[in-house]
Amino acid sequence: MGGLLAAIGLLTTLPVPGRRAVDLTPGAVRWFAPVGLFLGCLLALVSACAHWAWPAPVAAAVVIAAWAVATGALHLDGLADTADAAFASVSRERRLEILRDVHHGTFGIAALVLLLLLKWAALAALPGRAAAAAIIVSCVTGRAALLPILRHFPSARPGGMAATMRAGATSLATAAGIAVALGVGLITGGLAGMGIAAFVTVASLLEAWWLARRFGGISGDACGAIVETGEMLTLLAMSALANHGWMHAFPFGPAA
Repeated sequence: MGGLLAAIGLLTTLPVPGRRAVDLTPGAVRWFAPVGLFLGCLLALVSACAHWAWPAPVAAAVVIAAWAVATGALHLDGLADTADAAFASVSRERRLEILRDVHHGTFGIAALVLLLLLKWAALAALPGRAAAAAIIVSCVTGRAALLPILRHFPSARPGGMAATMRAGATSLATAAGIAVALGVGLITGGLAGMGIAAFVTVASLLEAWWLARRFGGISGDACGAIVETGEMLTLLAMSALANHGWMHAFPFGPAA
């Protein structure tokens, strides 16, 4: 139970007992995918209510705002820090210093604007049922993809968040997390949804490989950036397949 509370405390702004004490716990890693599923279902409910009240573009903006609030913009901050450091033409040591800087530069701001714009556009292009499916699978896959990354890539900084979490990314936890992501992809989008979950997992590993080359390993900020880009890729892929009629939301449930 402690690992679950730690994962909720780390990945969301939901109130949990002893939040400050459980933020960095290796056991939290095994709960990343389930917490992602819970978060996705919560945001899917927000999306359903927003689609009832407003047209799709406004509903998408409401969901993006709720997404940032529900996660405390944790991953968005990691994305900005990572972009500033990764794209800087400086030494590896200087990049690590930039990662620790709380101020955001041009690369970080540009990354935030582009990512939020793409996530909003992808959601705005989807009808309510498909938007809910895309939100759920993106929340799960973005977080489940961290498990193999934490397991196979070294930490950029000893004692950092990634180093602490790495101990919890066991073979069993990694396999279970990926299985949850693939299963959720299948339930929400059929074989196309499962394929998207697999594609995003591989893309996240490639992103982690590139970031590890830039930083000498994976940092907590890099993990946040990977979650955000994984969510964005999932939404874009779901939107693209739905646009061509190649993906149907919740194919095993009652017809819309």
